[in-house]
Amino acid sequence: MLLFDSTTLLLLFATIVSLYFRHRAPWFGVLLVLTLLVTYLHLVVEGYRWQMIPAYFALMVCTITAMTQRIDLLADKLSLLRSKLFVGLSTGVGIVLLILSALLSYALPIFELPVPDGPHEVGTTELHLIDHSRVENYTVSADDRRELMVRIWYPAVQPNADTPVPYWRHAIARSKAVTFNTPLPWFTFTHLRRVPTHSYWQAPAAQGETQYPVVLFSHGLGIGWASANTTLAESLASNGYVVVAIDHAFIGSASIFPQGRVVVFDQATSVAMSQPGSPKVQDIQNKLRSSTNWREQVALFSKATSLAPGDMLERVTNALSIQVEDQLFVLDELENIQQDQRNAFAGRLDLTRIGILGMSLGGSAALETCSIDGRCKAGVNLDGFHPKHIGLSPSQTPFLYLNRFDNLLYRSNFEKSEAAAYSVRISGATHFNFFDFTIMSPLYRRLGVLGSIDGERMQKIVGISVISFFDKHLRGELHSTGWTRLNSYPEVTFTRVDGIVNNIEL
Repeated sequence: MLLFDSTTLLLLFATIVSLYFRHRAPWFGVLLVLTLLVTYLHLVVEGYRWQMIPAYFALMVCTITAMTQRIDLLADKLSLLRSKLFVGLSTGVGIVLLILSALLSYALPIFELPVPDGPHEVGTTELHLIDHSRVENYTVSADDRRELMVRIWYPAVQPNADTPVPYWRHAIARSKAVTFNTPLPWFTFTHLRRVPTHSYWQAPAAQGETQYPVVLFSHGLGIGWASANTTLAESLASNGYVVVAIDHAFIGSASIFPQGRVVVFDQATSVAMSQPGSPKVQDIQNKLRSSTNWREQVALFSKATSLAPGDMLERVTNALSIQVEDQLFVLDELENIQQDQRNAFAGRLDLTRIGILGMSLGGSAALETCSIDGRCKAGVNLDGFHPKHIGLSPSQTPFLYLNRFDNLLYRSNFEKSEAAAYSVRISGATHFNFFDFTIMSPLYRRLGVLGSIDGERMQKIVGISVISFFDKHLRGELHSTGWTRLNSYPEVTFTRVDGIVNNIEL
């Protein structure tokens, strides 16, 4: 929560209590005026957010009650009784509204992104790319070509008197897209426009290295979006990387193109993924969760996906192939981006040092792209797996796998790697802990969507692992504060292809 809105809730509580005990609380008037003033500052400085609407109504109830009550009540019992009933009712309504606002603010708070730990400020921008060689598979018109928005973070100089960009630009459009076909109201996630990042829009590029290594990022299927790992992207940029995140249209939650055109997650894929599995599939999934043998996990996962309802596996596999094609296209486009002088970072991309990073299905796409394109010099997979990769040729590219502790599926590729391969398994994490979702709301942990690990702690582990890996394999260096920092996290199990390493060194 922000300063003024949390102060408003505290002052409002004191005001409501003082209203009930008004005759024994002479400071009620002062509290009411102070609450009105702080609420005004909250609206002007921080801006309205829908979670506070019940609190605004509670303040209105207090104000109206105070205005309609005479300080010198008539002595007759009827007037006194009416006054007490009116004040009691107003107080009750105010408390209920205040509690509702507090609960909504707890469930969907204005969270804080961790401050990037690198020496650079961070700039960010977006680009609209069109692959004229590919027909758009998700639309019916043969004239439609594959379009992508990409979000870029880069080392920068903070502009004078500028403010960071919000976590969600176009928050209303994104919230409507995310809540489409759900029981949630359209405004549910509009508060994300109030969450500040640590990036500055189109800020001048930092002076320093002549060119910076490039990291492509791909999000997951359905709930994903280009800035889903903003914390990690900002941390990479602050440490001297240019991060190019792809918004995979129709594969993520929403892509917002110029002039406000919105493309949402493919409806047919969404329907296919939402179909409940048969009792047999559910039984296999239960066995998979309890298995501690990676070969058994792979066999169970393959069997479960082969029994998946309808065309779910086909649609997921198709989305994976499109993500790979998107990555290859953006790799081709990097040369044009490098030469476009409208970009603050033009001429600053080192296209001989490219890494690919992906979350969930995006991580599977990173693994596949790095196996077929030599421009990828290092890859990272954040808890992603697809059964088609069981038979993938041994990796010739250095790779880092970050996974939930009980997810051993990655080892079907990890075990046979012919290049440097590293694994970081994290206890107390679920799949959703691997992107910014891990710090968005404490409610998600209570609902079991997130694991027991603290969200910021999780992000530190991911950040240390990814940056240390890219520092070694894109920069050829390993800082003393790099991988060894993971030794202070007992929930981490670090593994190389030759076995478990207790003291983390490369």
